[in-house]
Amino acid sequence: MKQKNVIVLVVALIIIVAGVYYYSAERPGIIKTENNGIQCENGYLWCENTLSCLNPNEDVCSKIVEQNNFVIPDLIKNTGIGFMFVDDSSFDWITGEGNEFLFPTNGKRYEASVISGKDLQKITDYFSHSMEENIYMMADGAQGGMTGYSSGNTACLVFHEFLKMTEDEKGILVPGSDEQKVNITCGIIGQ
Repeated sequence: MKQKNVIVLVVALIIIVAGVYYYSAERPGIIKTENNGIQCENGYLWCENTLSCLNPNEDVCSKIVEQNNFVIPDLIKNTGIGFMFVDDSSFDWITGEGNEFLFPTNGKRYEASVISGKDLQKITDYFSHSMEENIYMMADGAQGGMTGYSSGNTACLVFHEFLKMTEDEKGILVPGSDEQKVNITCGIIGQ
């Protein structure tokens, strides 16, 4: 029995040490140089598309912004928040009640994996000032929400989800931190 307890203890210590190492490892930072040049730490490279430092071993910078999608590059430029291209995605754009108001839409999905509530507000402000909210494409809950925006024939869905949830003293699920994940899918309505 003692040997089993020792093994469990050793495994637990290894997991704890690995977790401490992972969370204390240096993350790439930005060093601003003279003449507005930007240099990244730890061997990472600056990606103009996301305005952030990225791992040079992953070819993600070129995947982040495609030329035919103007919304995400403009969002990045105006908020300073980096988004990464995830995949081609489709959704139904709804403009009223009934099937005659439902438009299948193909688009591109982008993600910002960890942002603050302040950054989410920047994203919301950007869309609120540059596009129109669609009341038929809104949902909100304790764990996150979704809002649809459109301008002309371009539609975007903005999803946000809290990364940590806890129960309060009454057993109600509430956000455990300010950190959120945001997915944005933009496409041409009806295509």
